Amino acid sequence: DLTLKIFQDNLLNERITYPMLNFLDTILSSGSLLAILDDENSQFPDEVFRLVNLEIKGHKKLYKIVSSINVMCQLIQVRYR
Repeated sequence: DLTLKIFQDNLLNERITYPMLNFLDTILSSGSLLAILDDENSQFPDEVFRLVNLEIKGHKKLYKIVSSINVMCQLIQVRYR
């Protein structure tokens, strides 16, 4: 997926990842990815979770932590595998 590639390629680049976190929060909350999130074979939610964890590890910037929490909360809708 292009979104994950952009996130991976720009990890820790705040000019890219902060807007990416906001984008992920918006797109996940819109419900437009429900088919992907409900697909047991999809790695998308796992990769988003992994990348968000890598992005916030050791960071203390409140805006980034809040954006990450928003994305994590959206991932709660993913069924346990």
